[in-house]
Amino acid sequence: MAILKMKRLRLMIARSQKDELLRALIRLGCVQFSELEDEVQSLENLHRGESDTLSLKSDHSALLRAVELLGKYAPEKKPLLSSPPEVEGDVLLGAEGIGEALALAGEIIAADERIRRIGSEESRERAVIESLSPWLPLDLPLDVDGTERSSVLLGSVPAKIPLDKLREALEGVTEESELFEVSADKKASYVMIVCAKEALPDIQEALRAFDFTAQSFAGMSGPAKQCTARCSAALDKLGREKAACEASIVEKAARRDELKLAADRLEAQLSMAEAADLSLSTGGVVLMQGWVPAEKEAALEEILARFDCAWECEEPPETEYPEVPVSLKNNKLTNALNMVTEMYSLPAYGTVDPNPLMAPFFILFYGLMMADIGYGLIMIAAAIVALKKLKPRGGSLAFCQLLLYGGIATAAMGVLTGAFFSDIPYQLVHLFNPKSTWPGLWHLFSPEYDSELVLYGSLVLGMLHLNTGMVVSASQKIKNGDKTGALFEEGSLWILLVGALLLATDMLLVKNGALHIAALVVLVIGGVMLLFGAGRNAKGFGKVTAAFGCIYNTATGWFGDVLSYSRIMALMLAGGVVGKVFNTVAVMPAQSSGVNVFTMLAFVLIFTAGHAINFALNLLGCYVHDLRLQCLEFFGKFYSDGGKPFRPLKFGGKYMRAKES
Repeated sequence: MAILKMKRLRLMIARSQKDELLRALIRLGCVQFSELEDEVQSLENLHRGESDTLSLKSDHSALLRAVELLGKYAPEKKPLLSSPPEVEGDVLLGAEGIGEALALAGEIIAADERIRRIGSEESRERAVIESLSPWLPLDLPLDVDGTERSSVLLGSVPAKIPLDKLREALEGVTEESELFEVSADKKASYVMIVCAKEALPDIQEALRAFDFTAQSFAGMSGPAKQCTARCSAALDKLGREKAACEASIVEKAARRDELKLAADRLEAQLSMAEAADLSLSTGGVVLMQGWVPAEKEAALEEILARFDCAWECEEPPETEYPEVPVSLKNNKLTNALNMVTEMYSLPAYGTVDPNPLMAPFFILFYGLMMADIGYGLIMIAAAIVALKKLKPRGGSLAFCQLLLYGGIATAAMGVLTGAFFSDIPYQLVHLFNPKSTWPGLWHLFSPEYDSELVLYGSLVLGMLHLNTGMVVSASQKIKNGDKTGALFEEGSLWILLVGALLLATDMLLVKNGALHIAALVVLVIGGVMLLFGAGRNAKGFGKVTAAFGCIYNTATGWFGDVLSYSRIMALMLAGGVVGKVFNTVAVMPAQSSGVNVFTMLAFVLIFTAGHAINFALNLLGCYVHDLRLQCLEFFGKFYSDGGKPFRPLKFGGKYMRAKES
């Protein structure tokens, strides 16, 4: 497949028809609007219209928040796997009910805010009750600080300080003082001190030596028991109010769908408002600019013909390629790799779509790394269920497709390696019939016993993968007129590769002198071409440094790139061995104590847990390592990244989907 060819759209339309045009284009879903060129923006009498974007964003956020709160207080019951409901585009473009939904959202948000404030107030009341608990035995009102001639101090001292010593210290200051112990716990002793008013400053000074902490009960009146009772009553009142607020939110859950529909309608309005913000107007005319795929130009023309407008579409010059958005057109097989490409970076406009080239290698490598019939069947079943139940689109669809194709490859490679949850068929047969001589499932090769063969095969696949990238690079250079670069860069490496193959054939198989000489000649030609190509643009001593740099980079780069593919063998071997270890541990109880209900229950538990761990680790690990081979080794040979994603004006609701035409 390929990168879609884009055309720049320039459009002038009557102001009165702008909104209706945007409604038509959002249904079409293939036009991305952009800022007008600087030359146009600099013209006189052009200005931007009033924008509703900020208010729409605020309203949209309020609706989303309200739906989120309903999910918190009244969780929605729906099937485990279900797709969002599909509605006609005109339904999402309607405006009825939005005002009522916003009012409802405001009530829900206000109730939640009150609930949060109540929570803060409850925390304060509980803190007060906790602080009063040591003073409950005291009948003296907490707001009493003394009489005309006496002062009262309430406070605490660390539990480690003997109160007798504290009394002695107070008596040393004045005989007109008395200390009363109110209560005590592991941390502190809570005391009341009564003294003559004129002795208070000296008493406070003496108390510092004992780490005395004065207790303040500002705003409280009456004994601690009465204050605690008032706080408890306040807590009860707050609890009732909180329950009422929660109940009011739960009652509104019946109108959840209204909020969802209004949120998606505002999402469509917001998208159109953001597109309108990019336009300029003068008098009764609006100027707009954007991008449209060339294959959609006819459909766009059919829509624009219904409006009073002037428009043109033109192909961008190469100088504007960095600004052209990129959209990839792929079939069902290569579309699965969209998520990989987008995760890395989209290709630059005017270059090569890597998905058709990457798809067979990515799927094959993943299958080789995982290589297990059982794991493959689980992946296939999960992908089919997700595709049927969720009806995914976009990135979710690509993920499900990749899971499906990866599962098929995993199961196919499992057939070739004889792996079904590693070696569980062999383990079970020999558990129930220890005298059996059955060797296990048929296999073409085994990563455990044919590890060298698997390693060599992995390296050969790596060479094929890298050379595919080089072919793409060479074809791009030739297409762009750089035939010399293709000859001396990729061409010289291919000549070296042919020479190396001839030399290996002579040394390992044929042992022919003429072939040996021919191999050396080819290697010399390739080496000379490589060195000449490296220094052809350098001058003077720069040719020497370029030559040495070329030798080092080529030797180490290619060695490292090819050797990196050994991870295919390593992951295949690791997954199989770990699974085999879990199988061996799972059958041990039955082997030692005989087959019975308890030993088989232990087998099921160990087998399930072990393979769940192994499957999860391999599912992620194989993806990461496969991704590395594509993004570093393969893309490094030809890929030009930096493409900007194509984001057309289209429906993008969170809760409902527009039906596809």
